[in-house]
Parts: sequence; structure tokens; C-alpha cells
Amino acid sequence: MSSTSLNLKANQMARTIRQILFLLRALSKAGIWIPLRKWRQFYLIALTRWSRNQYLPRFARGQDYNDMIAFAALFQLTEDMSKYTDKILVREYIKQCIGDQHLSEILQVTDDPYSLNFESARGNYIKTNNSSGHVWPISQNTKASHLLPEIEGALNQTYGTEKGERLYQHIAPKVFIEKTIEPRRGSGLDEFKFIFHYGHLLWMYVGSSKEAEKKMWHCFDHEQNPLYSCFDDCRELRDPKHQNMDCFIDSEALSKMIELGKKCTEPFHFCRFDSFLAKDEIIFSELTFMPQSANWIRNAPEGKLALQRFPEF
Repeated sequence: MSSTSLNLKANQMARTIRQILFLLRALSKAGIWIPLRKWRQFYLIALTRWSRNQYLPRFARGQDYNDMIAFAALFQLTEDMSKYTDKILVREYIKQCIGDQHLSEILQVTDDPYSLNFESARGNYIKTNNSSGHVWPISQNTKASHLLPEIEGALNQTYGTEKGERLYQHIAPKVFIEKTIEPRRGSGLDEFKFIFHYGHLLWMYVGSSKEAEKKMWHCFDHEQNPLYSCFDDCRELRDPKHQNMDCFIDSEALSKMIELGKKCTEPFHFCRFDSFLAKDEIIFSELTFMPQSANWIRNAPEGKLALQRFPEF
């Protein structure tokens, strides 16, 4: 056997040993028994946590909401729940919960991006159903030949596998055209996200681009007390920029939005309900069960972080 092959085998063995030692360390920190069949997913969750935030999950006397989300991912989420993560299939569930008046208008759904009707897509959005963040605004100048290979690559991506987000793995990939949603206030469409525990509101945040070139998120607790603000990449958390939600939504619409989210999230241990305040109605966006892969940044101004205020789970 050549020296190159020996070195390769030695490196592979050393990597395997490091992975085993890391898993054993993470299991010892978890504080509860984790079944063998869940070890691989737990390893991915713990590895992502360590690489982003330099601490490990702990489920006995959990440390924060990151632990709550990771616990739900391991013990609450099952393969048949993929239909709630699938951005097309979830619409039937939302229709049953709160009615189809809260659904956006879909112009086309296909599993072949090259069959997309780009003329009907212009002025609207192209999205995928099997991932988080694959959204393409289509203007009059968008060239299909430039964009289609990117869309095809997104459909072929095994999103979430490397981070333990296994719900995405069971979705049949599709691409769809969604009609642009007109905002009720101003020219920009704010995003409203509500975090629920079995239908009980924990905290909320809103994403807005009205006051900066790039989107800024503003986080509030369940009583609308401001917690922090940060830009879209979440790398830097700042003192709250706004003192209440009135800057983004009126109290009546906010109460209705929360009530809709409550109805849709009552069956779930941990679930984020996303919505838009459209011109004529509140429009559902998506349900998310493992936001940020259970890895929000922990440090916030004056410790005002919703992740540090959590129920027993």
C-alpha cells in the first residue's frame, strides 16, 4: 500500500475518532437519554451549535430557546410533518385552519423549472417549496436563461441535511410562481414572524427595509416590549430601534395576526408563523419548525434576548 493511501486512511480514521469524541461529549452535556436512532441528527445539531455559538445543547434544565427548538427537532418532528414545511402542501392545512382568504395567489406550480411561464412571472416572484430563502423577484429585464440553472440547482439541493433539519429531506421539490403581495402601509412589504409553543405566543419580530438599505429585524416579547434589532445577517444585535409595534402595524391587525398564528400552531411544540400585512387581508407566508437551525446568536444588548426567557419544555 502506498504512503498516500496510508496517509488517507490515517486522516479518515483521525476524523472519525474526532467525530465520535465530539458526539460523546455532546451526549454527556444533553442531560437526557437520546436514542441511538437519533444520534446522527443530534450530532449535526450539536456540531452546528458549536460552530456558530461555541456551546452544546442541554435538554435537562435547558439553557435557552435554542435548546427548546433542538429538543422539538429531535423528539417532536416526524417525517409526516414535512407537509407543513412544504410551501405548497401547507396551504391546504392553512385553508382548513383559517380559510383560503389568507393565502397568496399561486400562478403556476411545476417540478420542471424549464416549463415555467416567465411572462406571467414578470412583476411577481419565483420560489421553491423545499428550502428556506430561495426567492427570486422577476422583473421585466430578468433573463430566463440566466436564472433557470440557478433554480434547477436549488431544486436539486438537499437543504437542511447537514444541519439536522430533516423535515426538508422528505419534500418533493417543486418551483412555483407567486403573485406579488401589495402592502397595506407604504411601499415596502414588512415580514411578521411569531414564535409559538402549542399556540402560546413566546415572542415576535418584524423585518423591514423602510429605514435602511438592507432589511432590519426588530424583536419584541409576547407583551410587545422591545428586545433588540439586527440586520438580516443577524451578525450584530443592537439596542431596540423601535419602542413598539405601532411603527409597523396597527393594534387591531396585530391582534388578528396573532390569533391566526395561534390557530395554526396549536398542535406544535415549537412553531414559527410567518405572515404579511397585505392591502386587503393578512396573508400567510410559511410555518417553520427549526428557525436558524436552532442557533440564534445568544449575546444581545443588555441581555435583552427572548431566547433567555423560556418555558419549561
